[in-house]
Amino acid sequence: MSKHSTIAITGTGSGFGWSLAESALSRKADLISIGRSHHPKALLNIDCDLSEVAQGLRLRADQKLPRIDLLVLNAYEFGSAKRSTDVTSQELLRHFEINVIGQREVLDHFLTLASLDRVAIVSSGAARRGYQGWLSYCVGKAAFDSLIRVYSEEFPETNFFSISPGVISTPMNFRLREAPDAREFSWFDKLQAPKEAGRTAGEFLSLCLDSPPESGSWTALA
Repeated sequence: MSKHSTIAITGTGSGFGWSLAESALSRKADLISIGRSHHPKALLNIDCDLSEVAQGLRLRADQKLPRIDLLVLNAYEFGSAKRSTDVTSQELLRHFEINVIGQREVLDHFLTLASLDRVAIVSSGAARRGYQGWLSYCVGKAAFDSLIRVYSEEFPETNFFSISPGVISTPMNFRLREAPDAREFSWFDKLQAPKEAGRTAGEFLSLCLDSPPESGSWTALA
């Protein structure tokens, strides 16, 4: 794909989204930032709060956008780790509303305003298996992956795929490891040696742009 591609990414203000933005800029791409905060070098900033969008508030971007080579749906609110029986129905519903309904609204908005070539979901191994204390996260990731598979069938002109970057060094990883009861859960040791976020972001975008997976597929980075 051309080095001068247009890449839109949600959640570029911090964490893995920031690393994805840096990687996109290193490829000389035109960066569109979507979220509550933005990468300072983005060509275009679109303000978006997933909780507000899920409630029906339109994205603040009604202009017709150019062709977008890649939309990366990265933003995701984890919440906190707790036993499933301690997760209230209201908490589960809010998590689903923000991370599935909210992201779907972003996706639908871009499908309306721009010509989308590829859509990549930042997925997780949690979409494929259960982890103690991660009920909302596992359910949300699995649901959004399933939604994307349906979109891949309904919009064959766009390539939709999910990629799990694995355990990476991000603020979310740090918060999970430093939680007071983190050592009680089986995933604690798994989070102790995260991959470097910048390098992983580069591998993520290389896969998306240089050898994109089949539409509707799920891929885990090595």
